[in-house]
Amino acid sequence: ARVELETRLLARFGGYTKTAGEGAWWDAEAEAVESEALAIYDVAVPAGEDLLSIARWLRIAAKQTAVYLRQPDGTVVLVTEES
Repeated sequence: ARVELETRLLARFGGYTKTAGEGAWWDAEAEAVESEALAIYDVAVPAGEDLLSIARWLRIAAKQTAVYLRQPDGTVVLVTEES
């Protein structure tokens, strides 16, 4: 999914900046903290451009329970199966 995401970002926005990071969250079902290495992608988004569709695609393609999306206006959306 990573290569396809990067290809989509290049085609749609003309480029991206990728930063390595680490995420952690509480897994209530396992009663444990889960953490993993992750990539943070920043793109210059034209006004009115929809990032939610890309995040929804990525969640499914990467087989993730959720994708953390920070919108251009700073709001955060946790993209899940329900959103």
